Amino acid sequence: MNHLSFLAIFSLSYLVSSPLSYAQTPEIFLEKAVCSSETSHALIIHGGVTYRNRPEHDTLRQAHIHDLLIKGQEALRRGVPSLDVISYTLTSMENSGAFNAGTGSIPNQAGEREMDASIMTGHNQKAGAVASVRQMKNPILGARYVMEQTKNVFFVGTAADQFLEDKVIQADLSESTRHYAQQDTEDIKIPPHGTIGAVALDICGNISAGTSTGGFGSKIPGRVGDSPVIGAGTYANNQVGISASGHGEYFIRYAIAHDISARIKYLGDNLKKATTDAIEELTHNGGTGGVIALNKAGDISIAQNTHGFIYGYAGSKYPDIITSDGTE
Repeated sequence: MNHLSFLAIFSLSYLVSSPLSYAQTPEIFLEKAVCSSETSHALIIHGGVTYRNRPEHDTLRQAHIHDLLIKGQEALRRGVPSLDVISYTLTSMENSGAFNAGTGSIPNQAGEREMDASIMTGHNQKAGAVASVRQMKNPILGARYVMEQTKNVFFVGTAADQFLEDKVIQADLSESTRHYAQQDTEDIKIPPHGTIGAVALDICGNISAGTSTGGFGSKIPGRVGDSPVIGAGTYANNQVGISASGHGEYFIRYAIAHDISARIKYLGDNLKKATTDAIEELTHNGGTGGVIALNKAGDISIAQNTHGFIYGYAGSKYPDIITSDGTE
């Protein structure tokens, strides 16, 4: 689609052979196939919950998600690891400018971007996260670097930017891009909106999940929501993976992502019941938002209590690629 041509501008990539080269085109993630199996695969992506109608804009975002599902599912079929498919998906969305993450991050009250991201892989439950970062173009790759190349999980603020400065490509911090003016969003035709997230199951049986956001536009500088918090906005083991979007303070307080995993593990709930009951409890406690989840069998579930939720999914159990604005 030519009206989505601006979404195809990718300037970051990842070179697996070097720990310092988390910086080339996103497609590089899809080149290395390591799995060989006939087991299920699945990929589910979200572009954030919505609280009012944006029909034209939401259709464009769904089209972008549809394109990512085509490439992501083909990569999973070939044996590309779920972690690499998540990295490809979320760097592409961060680069698109259509979502409130990476390039499209909405500024805080001070007019500056503060970005958060987390990533987790299920086979060893390793995780990485960054919060309140301003310098890096792709916070999800900052989170992945923390997970893979350090013994730590969470880096924040200026110190995180300084630590990752020569490891993850940096954003353009010229005055023209640091402070987002109204004409900037008009130039890209669709104003950025929505936390982004993805969960994937590869044919090795490994589940990975990731979430990235610029936070809400009226936030006080320094505020951090659930997206970079493992167990709140992101969680994965090799039974289930979850990514969330919504009122972050509630997702943190009720550890929503981990709660879904715990309902499956300790109560014996199936995936649909676990996600639905977690969001029902969130509603009862005054929170709003939604989750995407998938399990080791390749089953997928979406639950929300908001007006809409932009998402899409594909997998070996599903004959067609499905996208939705979540308003049905």
